[in-house]
Amino acid sequence: MRLGILKFMAFMVGHLPRPMLLAIGRFVGLLAFKLDKKHRGIAVDNIKRAFDRSMTDEVAGDTAKGVFKNLGMTALEFVKLPWLKHKDLNGYVELVGKENLDGALKKGRGIIILTAHFGNWELMGVALALYGYPMDVVVRSSDSPVFEAFIKWTRTQCGNIVVPKHRSMRRLLTTLKNNGSAGILIDQNVAHVEGVFVDFFGIPACTN
Repeated sequence: MRLGILKFMAFMVGHLPRPMLLAIGRFVGLLAFKLDKKHRGIAVDNIKRAFDRSMTDEVAGDTAKGVFKNLGMTALEFVKLPWLKHKDLNGYVELVGKENLDGALKKGRGIIILTAHFGNWELMGVALALYGYPMDVVVRSSDSPVFEAFIKWTRTQCGNIVVPKHRSMRRLLTTLKNNGSAGILIDQNVAHVEGVFVDFFGIPACTN
């Protein structure tokens, strides 16, 4: 029942005009920036780390505020994804480099799409599927079963398949063997047994 309520709320919010949806998203992000002192501090600190702490507190704060606003817009656009159709992409999403995907798939060994939590990564995954490139997307499962079911439902309406991060390698190898596509977000610090350490803005970080 709770899942049904989430879907109903998503239907109502997701059918708002996009300009209104984005405006609400920016407001939600700004509200989170004001109220979530812990994550605001983490964001500001990470931004200053990336710039060798040469950035002023004011500029770092404004940059972090922009990040929160973007996350708010991404969250609100997320609930619109289940009802997104190929025809809706015109003027909304531009696919650049399609020939690279086609060329890789012609080799018959599948493709690995690496990206980051940048811009609207959820929209990107759905758009690729609607353009004819569905993929297995590696995700970290939510701690809430109901919320996890809603997120999975939202991500898979376009034809993508959600693969839990835990023990995902066997599934991905099968996908690639069958000339399928695997989508992985690689910008999060993972356990040392799951990746390799690289230099990330002067700080060692373990990445897949």
